[in-house]
Amino acid sequence: MKIFGYTIIGLLIAALVVAFITASTLFSGFVLATLWGWFLVPTLHVGAITTLQAAGISVVVKFLTYQVNIKELLDTDEGPDKWKKPAAGVIFAFVYPLLTLLVGWVIHQFI
Repeated sequence: MKIFGYTIIGLLIAALVVAFITASTLFSGFVLATLWGWFLVPTLHVGAITTLQAAGISVVVKFLTYQVNIKELLDTDEGPDKWKKPAAGVIFAFVYPLLTLLVGWVIHQFI
């Protein structure tokens, strides 16, 4: 069965990916907020942060520290698919920041 041209299996996989990313981001926020409360609040005398604030910080830190293996992306093989790796690198250069901004915007809506 298809909905708007997409199979139900494809839509379910997309929904599971979104749910996984959301759960992973919120879990990272929970862990960071807990560690912040355990160590930074008593040591540095700073205020506690919420799970959503910590999730936002986590997104920023992941965005700033994520590293791509450029050599692997730019290493081209001969043959009909030699354009795929460089194209993936160019697409990633725009898609990763865009997805990071989207996740950050969603978190910002709940703070």
